Amino acid sequence: MDGALPAPPQSPKGYEPIVQELKDKIHFSGWSGRFNEAITTAHQSGIVEMQSTKTLQDYLGFINSLLRWVPSESWQGKDIYNDLCKFYFVFDQASVKDLQSPIQPEDKEDKLTWISDWLVRYAIEMGKFLDTPESITEKSLASFKNSPSYNMDDYIEPRGGWRTFNELFARNFKPGYRPIAAIADQSVIVSPADSTFDGQWEIRADSGVTIKNMHWKISELLDGSPYKDRFTNGIFMHAFLGPNDYHRQHAPVGGVVVEARVIPGQVYLEVIPDDDNTGLKLHRKFFDAPDNAGYQFSQARGLVVLDTKIGLVAVLPIGMAQVSSVILSVEKGTTLRKGEELSYFQFGGSDIILVFEARSNNAKRAAIDNFIATESPIALQGVLNNIGANGAKVPGAASGVVVASPSKSNPDYFYSWTRDSALTFKMLVDTSIAGNFGLQSEIENYISAQAKIQTVSNPSGGLSTGGLGEPKFGVNETAFTGPWGRPQRDGPALRATALIAYSRWLIANGYTSTVSPITWHIIQNDLAYVEQYWNKTGFDLWEEVDGSSFFTIAVQHRALVEGTCPANPAILLGSFWNGGSILANINDNNARSGEDANTLLGSIHTFDPAANCDDSTFQPCSAKALANHKVLTDSFRSIYAINSGIAEGTAIAVGRYPEDVYQGGNPWYINTLAAAELLYDALYQWNRLGSLTVTTTSLPFFRDFSPSITPGTYPSSSPAYTSLPQPSKPTPTATSPSSRTVARRAGQVPASWDASSANAVPKACAATSANAPYATATNTVFPTGQTSGSPACPTASSVAVTFNELESTTYGENVFVVGSVTQLGSWDPANTVPLQANGYSSAYPLWSVTVALPAGTTFQYKYLKKEVGGGVVWESDPNRQFTVPRSCATTTTENDVWR
Repeated sequence: MDGALPAPPQSPKGYEPIVQELKDKIHFSGWSGRFNEAITTAHQSGIVEMQSTKTLQDYLGFINSLLRWVPSESWQGKDIYNDLCKFYFVFDQASVKDLQSPIQPEDKEDKLTWISDWLVRYAIEMGKFLDTPESITEKSLASFKNSPSYNMDDYIEPRGGWRTFNELFARNFKPGYRPIAAIADQSVIVSPADSTFDGQWEIRADSGVTIKNMHWKISELLDGSPYKDRFTNGIFMHAFLGPNDYHRQHAPVGGVVVEARVIPGQVYLEVIPDDDNTGLKLHRKFFDAPDNAGYQFSQARGLVVLDTKIGLVAVLPIGMAQVSSVILSVEKGTTLRKGEELSYFQFGGSDIILVFEARSNNAKRAAIDNFIATESPIALQGVLNNIGANGAKVPGAASGVVVASPSKSNPDYFYSWTRDSALTFKMLVDTSIAGNFGLQSEIENYISAQAKIQTVSNPSGGLSTGGLGEPKFGVNETAFTGPWGRPQRDGPALRATALIAYSRWLIANGYTSTVSPITWHIIQNDLAYVEQYWNKTGFDLWEEVDGSSFFTIAVQHRALVEGTCPANPAILLGSFWNGGSILANINDNNARSGEDANTLLGSIHTFDPAANCDDSTFQPCSAKALANHKVLTDSFRSIYAINSGIAEGTAIAVGRYPEDVYQGGNPWYINTLAAAELLYDALYQWNRLGSLTVTTTSLPFFRDFSPSITPGTYPSSSPAYTSLPQPSKPTPTATSPSSRTVARRAGQVPASWDASSANAVPKACAATSANAPYATATNTVFPTGQTSGSPACPTASSVAVTFNELESTTYGENVFVVGSVTQLGSWDPANTVPLQANGYSSAYPLWSVTVALPAGTTFQYKYLKKEVGGGVVWESDPNRQFTVPRSCATTTTENDVWR
């Protein structure tokens, strides 16, 4: 039948010339042993399609018949796939693979080896036959129509039918079968082909992309294109097609073709044996062609570069295996709408690559910013719902008490932890200081609750006898007397830090009289406890290990510095460094590796925006913190299924510690966010310092971003520095539990805690701790004006509002803002306010202007562009709306992206 390969030729005619050429080369080059070994290995693989091929003569007969093959399909749709795999499986065996040109970035050669060149010429010869009428018959065509995986009813059959197999292979869909999503919205990118998405990778500042730990150059992929350097810091995307897919490619976004050509290269298909995955327990193996990203840099391929509204987009249809040609449907100068055809393949497997310029990420940034703007108030309300007495999720909880969770069984978390409460209110204090003064009553309720809880006798002791180290209490402010991991010595330090931050705001805003009689006594008790017990062991933040915890010691050190107390745990902090990473616990008796997210959390909770990259306090930009970040995150890459296949240097889900089995041992949101936050903190510190320093300690971390980097100091203008991903500029309101990470992304940082002056490690440490005074905090009556949410400073009558707009423009275009108030032109296009492009770059096309507006004013506005010829282009509806804040602040910023 059509599709079945005839037996090896026995006629005097012999082999086709291209096959005879291979036979002679094998014989005269002494390669017979190599090929016989390859065929034997392939035959013994257990793949049923290889069982009839036992000798070199068998294989030569197979490839000879393949040259005049009339392709057909089985009902399962795997015949063509299996025949292609059979051809390449022999060439993929180790004994002959080194006769071919390597497909690795460091081994790129301009001239192909004889075997690799022969493979290209063989594919061309095979393609010539598939362009003839003899390559298709009524019977073979019927086999495709009867194979469900080809979906032949979706395609237009031309009048008179398909004349060759290649015409069938490049068949066209019926109108309407592939509608184009958001056809008029150029911020929405559509798939260029019917394909399976494999992944996307960031392009570094050196124009390299790391795929499965191999470093490829975009300049090689684009083969000397004049636009090759425009894709620095952009995105590389890979997808693959199978023989049964639609094989025409379309513009992923509208634009003008600025380059269109075909790049010659290799033909290649990696084929490996795979176990039976049918569920039928057939005890046999199958061909698997994984088609990983990376090989495309050496393959025959087309190149179409589009100049679009989102920047340059390179579309590369890649020939894989027996693709005899990539046919371009466009030429330089062609204007394409999104979804219009730009190329098609002839027979074989194939891939599609998209390469985006860095500024195309603006839409992604906008989507994240929009999500944050929507999610922030929801997340804040979720936090408040867990705080008594009015929290919707925690009926019965006392006023100001933070409940860990409404869950009362499996697990029962309906308690109030000192540590969790302090961290929650540190976030609420920061949010209030940022302008949400309506949170002040919640903060005051918390302070009152903590004044009472400090006096509750519990299994850890009383106020002055260790009771402040008790980890959790009932939601009605009573002692929890059941068995637990106690004491936990981080709670008092974290509570002191939260209340010190609030006290500083009180003093700065005219409420000094509130601090001394109310907040100071609570802070003093906590500092006294930390000063007395910092060098004593206790349970870690996961409540599992009894010892000295890095997180605990780090936050204790910060609290004592902020409270100007004489005790100095800095000497103990250094003991957690093991030479390559930070140990989570010392002075303990557990068999863990020591890799633990405890260490990430310790660094971000002691981050000081004014500090240098100090190793002694493990600041986020320090060599030791960065080395630890890599070691810790890499330890989770092989543990969780969600991280499968994600290369080093790419974000993953992070758990508590590799040996964790609690609730099955899973990634934790808080730890994944902590890994991100540490990097944002480091970026902030480097940007402030104007440089970064790479040491031998931090070198493995930096090589994930720049593989060739060496130890040294790099100014902010250097490629090594700019290869680091920079946080986006919008400034969302930081109100959710992940608000610290959100705020860092926006460049918001907390006040300094003077870590720069606290980084000196004492030469010796006293064996005993201080015994500081304790006193009950009895006064918790706050001034009425303070609770009302109005700061003591005068409310500004006018606010300088900065409008930031991201929009890529061409030379001569300018951006303006116009709105419903007189200061913005009262919707008159002739009275628009021009934005300035002082901060504009191709990677971050920022237009800005500052306008003085009355506090409390609510208005609508829009952006527009004025072109060289006088044309006006408005952004799409609806109108934007903004309310000028009414507070002490005299400035505010609104961040937008053109739509």
